[in-house]
Amino acid sequence: KFNLVTCLMSLHHLDYNTIIDEIHRAMVMNGILIIREHDIKYSKLNIYLDVLHGFWMSVLQSLDFSNFKAYYHSADYWKKLIESKGFKQIYFNKKTNTGEKYHAAFIKIP
Repeated sequence: KFNLVTCLMSLHHLDYNTIIDEIHRAMVMNGILIIREHDIKYSKLNIYLDVLHGFWMSVLQSLDFSNFKAYYHSADYWKKLIESKGFKQIYFNKKTNTGEKYHAAFIKIP
């Protein structure tokens, strides 16, 4: 079992419901989950992020976009989802939320 798990700019590309359940299963009680995700407050930001991801994929020589998936959400959505899976948010500082990112820490609760 793990005391600490980090998910940095990755959950939006995965089946995050399943991943968060698996993280919860694999963590010790009172273990810490740290996440960094996009904080989407405006739907137009989705287009910008898709273009930005396209540039990254081009740099990495992966021009096949046929399997590209991204599920962008707001900080409130991520918080509610993760807390519904058996975690409690213990850190979030809006003052450091630059670039529409969501930085937060959660603790696994009984």
